Amino acid sequence: MTNDKILLRSGYLAIESRRHTYNQMTNAIDHRLLTVDCRLKSKVQSLMSAFVILSALGGSLSYAATPSQTKGLRSIHSEDLLRHIQYLASDELEGRRAGEEGEWKAGEYIAKEFEKYGLSPQGDDGTYFQFLEVVSGVHLGEENSLEFVHSESRTPHPALKLEEDYIPFGFSSSGELEGEMVFCGYGITAEEYHYDDYADIEVDGKIVVILRHEPQEKDENSVFRGTGFTRYAGLRDKVINARHHGAIGLFLVNDPNNHLDEEDELVRLGYAGTRDAGIPAFHLKRSFLEEMLKKQGKDLKEIQSKIDQDLKPESFSMVGVEVKAYVDLVREKKKARNVVGYLEGRNSHETIVVGAHYDHLGYGGSGSLDPDRSEIHNGADDNASGTAGLLELAEAFALQKSRLRRNIVFVAFTGEELGLLGSNHYVNNPPLPLEETIGMINMDMIGRSKNNKLMVSGVETGKGWKNTLKRLNRKAKFDISYHDDGYGPSDHTSFYSKKIPVLFFFTGVHKDYHRPSDDWEKINTRGLKRVTQLVYRTIQSIQRSSEPPTYVEVASAPRRSMGGGRGYGAYLGVIPEFGFEDEGVRITGVRAGSPAEKAGLQGEDVIIKFDGKGIKDLYDLTYALRSKKSGDAVDLLVLRERGEIALKATLGKRGGGEPVRESEEKEKGEDEMSDLLEVGKPAPDFTLKTIGGRDVSLKDFQGKKNVVLYFYPMDDTPGCTKEACSFRDNLSRIEALNTEILGVSVDGLDSHEKFKEKYNLNFTLLSDEEKEVSKRYGVLSEKGWDKRVTFIIDKNGILRHIFPNVQVDEHTEEVLKILENL
Repeated sequence: MTNDKILLRSGYLAIESRRHTYNQMTNAIDHRLLTVDCRLKSKVQSLMSAFVILSALGGSLSYAATPSQTKGLRSIHSEDLLRHIQYLASDELEGRRAGEEGEWKAGEYIAKEFEKYGLSPQGDDGTYFQFLEVVSGVHLGEENSLEFVHSESRTPHPALKLEEDYIPFGFSSSGELEGEMVFCGYGITAEEYHYDDYADIEVDGKIVVILRHEPQEKDENSVFRGTGFTRYAGLRDKVINARHHGAIGLFLVNDPNNHLDEEDELVRLGYAGTRDAGIPAFHLKRSFLEEMLKKQGKDLKEIQSKIDQDLKPESFSMVGVEVKAYVDLVREKKKARNVVGYLEGRNSHETIVVGAHYDHLGYGGSGSLDPDRSEIHNGADDNASGTAGLLELAEAFALQKSRLRRNIVFVAFTGEELGLLGSNHYVNNPPLPLEETIGMINMDMIGRSKNNKLMVSGVETGKGWKNTLKRLNRKAKFDISYHDDGYGPSDHTSFYSKKIPVLFFFTGVHKDYHRPSDDWEKINTRGLKRVTQLVYRTIQSIQRSSEPPTYVEVASAPRRSMGGGRGYGAYLGVIPEFGFEDEGVRITGVRAGSPAEKAGLQGEDVIIKFDGKGIKDLYDLTYALRSKKSGDAVDLLVLRERGEIALKATLGKRGGGEPVRESEEKEKGEDEMSDLLEVGKPAPDFTLKTIGGRDVSLKDFQGKKNVVLYFYPMDDTPGCTKEACSFRDNLSRIEALNTEILGVSVDGLDSHEKFKEKYNLNFTLLSDEEKEVSKRYGVLSEKGWDKRVTFIIDKNGILRHIFPNVQVDEHTEEVLKILENL
């Protein structure tokens, strides 16, 4: 060995020692210190150069990857990922709401990084920016007014003060409103609870006045799911219901009896969204309604008490008083920007898109899970983490751009939180031909990996992708939950609807999701680096493949709906275009095998009527689907290029897609289950063996925690305990609400005769032959509970709700609402 080689090898070993020491330090210290030692990072990069020189000189070190590939992979650093997140999730950017100054600052930062790495701009007019217009908010115009007028004398009551006595909802229509008033209780029509405030009153052409919330709010035995709110309490649902009954306007007041200890406060403008709901709608101080009713010899508290007691309508015309009002709302439209950078490959006719959205919720509002808190939502995990991964990947592949076989477009999307607006704009205005896009990789919330969990969706949308990921994961060693479908509530949906194979990387929802507490200090930087490196290897495998991936249309129903009711209601199977602003719901596509496909719906259709009722927007379609059940046949009216087309669809079951016959629905329906297990009554006191192997008693949690009790039919399938759960993304949100989740295995059920006798469930173990077929053993029941059953039991031991035949995370939003009110 020459002296030069000896000196070089010695220098290399010294640097390697320093790097090893540095890695040990970074694994031990708080990740706040990860950004400090930039000089040491430079030495690590020098190490990479030393390795390349050694290889050329015949050094003995060996690596499987080529030098350029190794250089790219090893350029992905925890400290760089965290540095990006610390800026993007800083208070300076004020939550990066699409169209706001913080989003623009974030866009500038991303563009400068792209430029530094050597990516070519692929935005509008030779820039990195692709511009689109978004509705960023709503504010009051100058012409708002409201007064109540005596019908006979035409003399007005004293004028009401805007924002003190009343306020229009952010989703109110603008314009003049004049007419007679009708009191309609809670404004609810709930067929399944045999309750209808509109049953005996004509409201066509009139203005309805209704109470907030829903009947028997504090009654644990209420048919409205005890003390938990149902969907009928939603403000938009009440407005849509009033409009469907012919009302021309609506006033809502805070109901008195259950909220006497609370201030009679008006909601903030923009609460519950800003999309025009179709009629003028106001939030009114309760005192004005009480005064008007008093003059008619009526008492609001007594009316509410009677409704809550009998669950019968107490609706009536408010004689002697009319409304004269004008609503002036200005919906703010602002420019937002996708940020697009480009690396050209040797085959310039094949392109891979790598994306992550960089917008978030600003100061909160209707998208926040703390909607009443006007605080900066920094969105460190959602989705500064995915954006940081995007930047590191852009740098990594830029280091080997001369060796790329295929083009790579890196896109930081805006408007995802407003409904996939940025990605939808991209696929409709692609800087490179969309027909040459062979695959899309999406990263959304990849910064909070827990217990080595990772979820990857879309694995069957490209032929062979699942096997490739399994091979790549042998080195990454994640506990991956694979999902076949290419649809979901993130930007890859826009691409899959255009028949492009997609992969979606996601580490799960947590208690800080869509809350002001999603801050950079909680990022798992080590896990984030590992996810980013796995995505790198995935893209590299697509780069090196001799053939582009083949698109596969996956015939599966959604685990969580996109605008169809958040996991409940009937299933149609359409993929809506969220940015559509005209009347109706334009769809970008339909799911394979869905009721929509069987009915003849096509991409670009605009649904304008559903079951005879006009559809203004996605909220209307959501409301309509929630009011139906599996097996219902509905008439649809759609606009297509050639005009209006009438179709008929038989709705399916959410989570399955196929319609269930009426007889089957009744056999397995919730009403029958409620007869067996009495909601509002004490749950049985018995001991359970959980899937995690623990022997627990419900008594252990009484007075301490609420319990979500989850009976799982397959003992070899992950259950819902902390030790083993494939749904941790949603379950962590449930666990955060002082709740214990218990997953119960079949052997646990079989051993508890007391439980079987009390509720007549008759669970039976399968035969040995059937066990072998089902890869272990399952559950059979005379009452049809042949799948999963979930109970909610409060800390006082009272059974609050039953979800038969569903996975617990399919009803996460409903479970959360119930638990939040316990």
